[in-house]
Amino acid sequence: MKRTITLLITLILTTTSIFAASANINLKNTIEETSVVYKLFYNNDMIDNEEKSYEINILQPLTEGGNTNPFLIYASSNMNKDLSINVNVVPDSFKTTINNKSEIINSNITPTVFSPLAYDTLSAGKHENEIVYVFILSWNGNKDLVAGDYVSNVNIEYSIN
Repeated sequence: MKRTITLLITLILTTTSIFAASANINLKNTIEETSVVYKLFYNNDMIDNEEKSYEINILQPLTEGGNTNPFLIYASSNMNKDLSINVNVVPDSFKTTINNKSEIINSNITPTVFSPLAYDTLSAGKHENEIVYVFILSWNGNKDLVAGDYVSNVNIEYSIN
């Protein structure tokens, strides 16, 4: 009787395994990469990338040393690879005109660029309005300047690729 039960159990187990099966499946989904978006801000105002000129009135007289508030570059990305950050800030010296704008006077005061935060890589992953670069412009004054409206043209080029 024991032998019959053992035989019956063995028979059930072997026939059950004949009909058993298994499978592995993979669920797949693709999230497309979106273009990197970067923005330049000054005093909480976005400087539009399409604008060719943006005017900032500085409060300190040019006869004294001074500096701007920080400029901030933000980046957003979902790329799956590291990206290189390139920022180039080139200020020109302050200039004015005299004699009814017929003569240009160069102050020989060129703002200096100071970058307290400057990443050279945006790491792979999801980034939403992450600050990647900060810079401040500063200068030494000159008490011997003639009266006038002085302007320093600052070229700011930035890219992430």
